[in-house]
Amino acid sequence: MTNYHTIATLDVDEVAKILNCSTKTVLEKANLGELPGAKFGKSWIFKLVDVDHYLNAEIERQTQAKLTRYTQNTQARSYERPRSKSKHPPDLSPYRHLLKQ
Repeated sequence: MTNYHTIATLDVDEVAKILNCSTKTVLEKANLGELPGAKFGKSWIFKLVDVDHYLNAEIERQTQAKLTRYTQNTQARSYERPRSKSKHPPDLSPYRHLLKQ
């Protein structure tokens, strides 16, 4: 008797629904090798476990990027008084002769 392991597989549309993105994005990531999958004929097949690992890794990567960006931007801000606009109008005397014509 042969013992077959059942592997949960997904197509492009199902992966797009899980990742909440377009099928075009899924295909681009698969073609670049970012998202593990295999192409059989014209169809792509993805293992559910691989999509889960990809999603967890992407969440971790983005979270770390946000934390890094936040810790780098937490310098003390100086709350100087903003520079006010000049209360005096610009000196237009060199151009007065043009206005009289």
